[in-house]
Amino acid sequence: DLISKGELFFLADVTGIMGACEVRMSDTNPKVADIGMVVGNSHRKKGLGTYLLGKAKEFTYDLDRVPICSCEVGNEGSQKAILKNGFKSFHQMLKVAF
Repeated sequence: DLISKGELFFLADVTGIMGACEVRMSDTNPKVADIGMVVGNSHRKKGLGTYLLGKAKEFTYDLDRVPICSCEVGNEGSQKAILKNGFKSFHQMLKVAF
């Protein structure tokens, strides 16, 4: 569904896909797009996640939307890419089990 909507993009070289990013248009807020990225295991720690997230951010601004993103608390690679792209943490979600 993301491909048909034009919300999923790939980064590849001659060996194949290295990573992907997405720019999901919010259904509830037409001013916002949720962005994210994933990088293949063998391509990590090379700055590709930061690059992909930056491209997703640029594309979001080109659509006159504000980019938002998030990641799991233990995902240090994503946290670094998010911070390097100028995002600030405003909210944290807690998982509570009873």
